[in-house]
Amino acid sequence: LGELVAGKARGRPGADAITLHLNNTGSGIVLRFININVIFLVSVLLQATFATTGVAARVRVTITSHSLSFVVPILAQQKGLYRDEGLEVELIRARSEVTVVALKSGEIDYTASLGTAFRAALRGFPFKVVSVSATAPVQQLVVDSSISKITDLRGKILGIEQPGGSAWYLPKKVLKHFGLDAEKEIRVLSVGNSGDRYASLLSGKIHAAFIPPPFSVQAEARGFRILLNLHQVIQQPFVGLATSLNKIQQSRGQIDAMLRAQNRAVLFIQRRPTEMVEFISSYYKLDHGMALRSYELIKDYFSPDGRMPRKDWEAYLLEEGSLVGLDKPIAL
Repeated sequence: LGELVAGKARGRPGADAITLHLNNTGSGIVLRFININVIFLVSVLLQATFATTGVAARVRVTITSHSLSFVVPILAQQKGLYRDEGLEVELIRARSEVTVVALKSGEIDYTASLGTAFRAALRGFPFKVVSVSATAPVQQLVVDSSISKITDLRGKILGIEQPGGSAWYLPKKVLKHFGLDAEKEIRVLSVGNSGDRYASLLSGKIHAAFIPPPFSVQAEARGFRILLNLHQVIQQPFVGLATSLNKIQQSRGQIDAMLRAQNRAVLFIQRRPTEMVEFISSYYKLDHGMALRSYELIKDYFSPDGRMPRKDWEAYLLEEGSLVGLDKPIAL
């Protein structure tokens, strides 16, 4: 069914990589650690060329929303961190299915949505997860005023993006953690993306939803409750950098530059809280109090070196494999 190869760029923080290659051996997924020799000279030459000519390399990256879930690439773009590395990065909002086709064809260079890339790899696409910025889905469980604890969700309507697959698996997993059977005890309504789920909360169409900031904070300001911050119970790769094998073979210097910019963005989030709150307030047009609340909700989600603990990768691989019918254990 497959071979999963994980590697570390020699001596470079943030360069852990995950690749899935399908074969017909029926042996399940095997995770092995290998060394990838990143060509740092190419990166140095790229920066030198930019310094000499002032012409930045154009790079296209997809995200699934402009919410704070994707604050790392947004911050790196807005603060000029990509440009410091000689890159002119365009962030493109795209659905998962569009990202998969565009990444395979080379119409885009990278995606920040790691789940999209990994699930496509499970279906046979030659994609690689290069680094992890957010080690959990950057979302909160937001509920209306009739709900004061998670068990109160019994019989209530939970809004989700779409039925089936990982979009539904995550809420089920979280609710199971608190002793709820989402299939039997919760009413589920498919209402769409984060903005749609927020609007459905406001309209009373649903009683609860998992949504990211700033939507969760805006809902809280309107009298809704934030019951749970997902990083408290979930650890899995969510946002980072993923690309195609062709891109890795042809542009390792550029990848190294992307990693440096994104790691600098994470450090900015973690070490410069006052400036980060100002950025959130300005970019998302929130008052200071809501920007501060948003920052408090997201600040613990991010990996400063682009890596995630091995045990969390193990759990994630087992879960994602089960969604596509892989019933064999993963050997590490």
